[in-house]
Amino acid sequence: MATESVFDRIRQVPDLLDFALQPLLRLALCRLHMYGLAIKLSERALRRWPQYRAFQLAELGTTYSAAGDLEHALECLKEACELEPANASYHLWLSCVYEDHVRLAPAIDHCERFVSMSPDLPESNRTEMGVRIERMRKRLEV
Repeated sequence: MATESVFDRIRQVPDLLDFALQPLLRLALCRLHMYGLAIKLSERALRRWPQYRAFQLAELGTTYSAAGDLEHALECLKEACELEPANASYHLWLSCVYEDHVRLAPAIDHCERFVSMSPDLPESNRTEMGVRIERMRKRLEV
């Protein structure tokens, strides 16, 4: 019985490595401007690991954003936020995409959510987020 457990774990290693390395490979492909491959990799990960749907959607959303496909980026990141509303990083990423899309009101909302969900955020980052929010508010008033 114990032997089966060890062999089961050994068989899982390639899958665990693939899961761990997939975000790094996606990032490398984006840095090389190979967005089509990065999107395919992210879509494959979404199908392969449905139990991590929110994480995979967030990864896919940031990939779409890097590729300049802001509508698909918004769709993926909104769903990630709906699936895991307490994940501060997803709200920050969604805020960035909204800001890039010049949808400032929801960008401000999600940026504020990120700050409120991040009690351990260093003061310098908290100040930076405050400046970003104020900058967006001024743009919104114009």
